[in-house]
Amino acid sequence: MKAYPQDVRRTEPSERYLKTVPDLQRSVDAFAAILSKPERVTGPYDPAVLRTLSTAWRGGTMNADTYRLDVTRSLRVLSQLVRIAPKTGVTLSGESGTIPVTVINGLQQAITVRIEAQSRQPNRLSVTNPTEPITIPGGRTQAIKVDATSAANGKVLVDVRMLTPNGKEVFGPTQTFPVNTTSIDGITLGIIGVIAALLALFSLRAYLRRRRTAASGGDPGDDADGDRETIGDDRNGPADGGTGTQTRTEGGTRRHTSRDRPEDRHAPA
Repeated sequence: MKAYPQDVRRTEPSERYLKTVPDLQRSVDAFAAILSKPERVTGPYDPAVLRTLSTAWRGGTMNADTYRLDVTRSLRVLSQLVRIAPKTGVTLSGESGTIPVTVINGLQQAITVRIEAQSRQPNRLSVTNPTEPITIPGGRTQAIKVDATSAANGKVLVDVRMLTPNGKEVFGPTQTFPVNTTSIDGITLGIIGVIAALLALFSLRAYLRRRRTAASGGDPGDDADGDRETIGDDRNGPADGGTGTQTRTEGGTRRHTSRDRPEDRHAPA
């Protein structure tokens, strides 16, 4: 039996290359599964995947790799129009709440996906994924709520990804963001709001009172500042032994003695 020619063996596609082609086909199938009009993807890309094999079998290894990379890049650019918006973090107040997951559909047709979120520390934060697929119209963005229950305060990383409507295939990259859980629940926030409202009310009341006082001419206690007070003090009389009185006015103190009285000035010598 004649051995397999070595020159023919060298023209065959490598094992590594043959493994990449099924991966490319799975990416096409997963993308088409979420579309309302999958023929727009399967129509051009299914034949393209087959051509990657035929090009390799014709002996053009370099040409086959170049063509496969071109098809892969083109599919990636198109599929990235459907993605989960990244987040810097989410705050969960109280023991339970929702984590908003934003899905962007940049295509010109509707998509149907499932959202799957997984907590990296289920003992501290557990999540409940939506049970039904979500349909998003073309060119729209939609926020999907994922229920979460917290057992402890702190930050927990959550991985979120999209699945095909049947939940069997993963579509697109996984987004990871921290969820910060706190013990402040709705009742506590309500109490804080009531206290803040009372403080604002008291401040407004004090401001209105000061405004009414200023409009009425000032502090009522200011009227007593101009009153005259007469104080008699024999010890502060004049040195000649006459009796004297002091009249205190706003401008100063005036001293009266017996010499200042009219009857004293007209008395006989």
